[in-house]
Amino acid sequence: MEDGEMIKVALCTDTYYMMACGPCVVSIFEHHRKTPCHIYVITKELPQEDVDGLKYIAARYGVQLTLKTIDSDFIQGLKVNERFRESVYYRFLLPNLFPEEKKMLYLDCDTLVNGSLRELWETDIDGYACAVVEDQEADDITLKNRIGVYDTTYFNSGVLLINMDYWRIYHVARRLVDFIREHPSACLFPYQDALNAVLHDEMKYLPYGYNYQDLWYTCDYQWLRLHASKFKEVERWKKNPVVVYFAGGNKPWQKDCSHPFAKYYLECLSKTPWTVARYKKVRKGERASLYGERSKMPHKYIRRFNRLLLVFIIETIAFFIYLLCLQS
Repeated sequence: MEDGEMIKVALCTDTYYMMACGPCVVSIFEHHRKTPCHIYVITKELPQEDVDGLKYIAARYGVQLTLKTIDSDFIQGLKVNERFRESVYYRFLLPNLFPEEKKMLYLDCDTLVNGSLRELWETDIDGYACAVVEDQEADDITLKNRIGVYDTTYFNSGVLLINMDYWRIYHVARRLVDFIREHPSACLFPYQDALNAVLHDEMKYLPYGYNYQDLWYTCDYQWLRLHASKFKEVERWKKNPVVVYFAGGNKPWQKDCSHPFAKYYLECLSKTPWTVARYKKVRKGERASLYGERSKMPHKYIRRFNRLLLVFIIETIAFFIYLLCLQS
């Protein structure tokens, strides 16, 4: 086994996102077969089939994986919808969930590990709340205007190397939750906007390869809201990033995904008990519970009906105008 301190990684999920969580776990273990590594999966609750699936992966690789269930009372009332699920806030709870830990590497579930996390883990974060990577559009002034922070660059919260003692001493979780509750209109991306607003001068910045985001693959650089002086460094990590983050809507489980790491995701997915079909079934069931029985009607038919109705109304108005013109 490789020498070095145990790398401790936290993922936060629910059953809806096991399609992402499972492959992420596999990608970590695939790249740390000889490295001491412990993964913690944080959740409010999971069906037994998901629990069994995580146990299957852990047994297959012979590694440490711990499922940790939480009480989410502390984050009750925060913005939750189909896009921003309650689990996005679980990262705020990590320092109190693990009171003995001094450091924890948090990864969003829709990331994939593509190399060793050792160097990232050993980053010195003394005196900092976290180590982070700039957001893929970090220089977008609208992001800074919204949260009122101009003295630093906007960062992405998909990868956080957390100084657990710092968070406990300075009550970071409470400050984050308070900001979201007190500034609802500023929080378009509530958890990420809060982290940037509260911790903007308490962060250490990491190389882009530790959180390589999807627009750096799929968007022409000239359209990015990122200063051109950074393009060379972004390009340097393009072929071999350590952590790949599917940050936008171009998710690798979607049929038309154009991301270059989509194939790697499918390879990792094939080593788990989860399937794309199961994800679609869960998603359909959750949409019904969120929006009621009407959600069973496909949205595309509703939109088509609305378009036809609009055309009918316009043509009817045009016809009556034509008749009036003839009479005059």
